[in-house]
Amino acid sequence: MLASVTLRIVMLYLGLIITLAAAIANALAGNTSLTKLSLRGNYLHEPSGAAFANAMQHNSTIRKLDLEANQLSHTVFKACAI
Repeated sequence: MLASVTLRIVMLYLGLIITLAAAIANALAGNTSLTKLSLRGNYLHEPSGAAFANAMQHNSTIRKLDLEANQLSHTVFKACAI
C-alpha cells in the first residue's frame, strides 16, 4: 500500500505570486502521487484560482485541496471540487 503524500505550501503575508501559483497548478495537473495539498491563507486571487480549477480537471490523484482563506470566489471552489 502506498502512503498518502501531503504538501502544505504556506507563504503567509507574502502570498503566492501569480506565476508561482500557475507553476504549482501546472505541476498539479500532471501529478501522480500527491494526495493532499494545502494552499490555505496564501492570498490567492481569481487568476490563480482559475489555474487550480483547470489543473483539477486533469488530476485524479488529489483527494483534498485546501484553498480556504484566500481571495477566491465560490465559482473557483466549485470548479476545484473533488
